[in-house]
Amino acid sequence: MKFIQIQEFIVFIVILMFSCKSIPEKPEGMKVEYYQKYTRELKAGKIEKNYYKTGLAMANLGESPNKVFKILKKAIVEDSYACEQLTNFNRLYREHGFKMILIKIDSNEFKKLCETCLVMYGESLFLERYKNDSINNMTRRITIDSSQLNNSLMDQLKIILEDDQKFRDLRKPRSMDQATLDSINLLKVEAILNKFGYPNVHQVSYEYNDVIWLVLQHQKNSEVRDKYYPILEEANKNGNLSDGLLYAYKMRSVHHGTKYKFKL
Repeated sequence: MKFIQIQEFIVFIVILMFSCKSIPEKPEGMKVEYYQKYTRELKAGKIEKNYYKTGLAMANLGESPNKVFKILKKAIVEDSYACEQLTNFNRLYREHGFKMILIKIDSNEFKKLCETCLVMYGESLFLERYKNDSINNMTRRITIDSSQLNNSLMDQLKIILEDDQKFRDLRKPRSMDQATLDSINLLKVEAILNKFGYPNVHQVSYEYNDVIWLVLQHQKNSEVRDKYYPILEEANKNGNLSDGLLYAYKMRSVHHGTKYKFKL
């Protein structure tokens, strides 16, 4: 019995040593807390042999796209769950311009992965809520009453949107600049929410209706995300936020940690 326990301990130490050796160095500009978080996820992914978790952590740690997508190709073969996540991110990108890390590092390879998923698993890969989301959003759209448009608020949201995307697609070292803008934008959004609540399309049009969501979506602090989730949920119930965007918020919240027990 003791011999077996010693063997298991040795195997654990070997796995731990191997995983530590293959951890990338902290990317320039990345906060230590995020580096530690992604490092834990990478180690966990390797120990669990979860290729999707491993590939995502590698991407966040700045590993080369070739290494990342090599792992993800294994992920989609091993488990259809990886394909469900990837195709959902692809849909959010096409319909809302939402770019997650895998799209940023190599959009062509990401597209190829999604196409492979469709070949492997077919249209059944798309859950009903994914397939119907675009249709529901179009049928729920209403004619805007232009007399209610708040031009001043729209001007604010336009600037917030520009700042939200200013350095978003650029690699380091401008990530710190974007992080500063994200913090400033959060303060602006808090002021808007305190004054107006979540704006409806009559106030800001469809063009700026998702800007509040976008700023909150880019927040990584779990307490901040949890604080504003009820507002987004209410906006969704009132027809001011799509099902897909609310779902994306839940997914990212689970990734960063949340007090809510979402059923994804």
